Amino acid sequence: MVLEEVRCDGMTLFYEGMENIQKLLRLKHLSFEKVARFDDWYLDRISGNVLPSLERLNLRGTAVTHRGLNCLYRLPSLKVLLVDDPEKDIHWKLTVAMLEEWNPNLRVVASE
Repeated sequence: MVLEEVRCDGMTLFYEGMENIQKLLRLKHLSFEKVARFDDWYLDRISGNVLPSLERLNLRGTAVTHRGLNCLYRLPSLKVLLVDDPEKDIHWKLTVAMLEEWNPNLRVVASE
């Protein structure tokens, strides 16, 4: 059996627990919507070259900053990244542009 989608929306997650998600190598969809604790450190932990099949990542309602998005280059199959406002400020715009240049198949959007 292969698990392809995990929705952690609104859950209370701990940094140490991210290791369990890293082991899901065939995961395609992952959502952390409205997980208040989910920040740049959490994102770095799950993006560490261990989710080669991840295509869709939902970060709406999290504490991830533009700095945290920089680690997403390690997710080569990522096609859709959902964030609150990809044009929040100049830092977000530049980071989004950099990610989309690195991966032409990636769309960074507020909603689908």
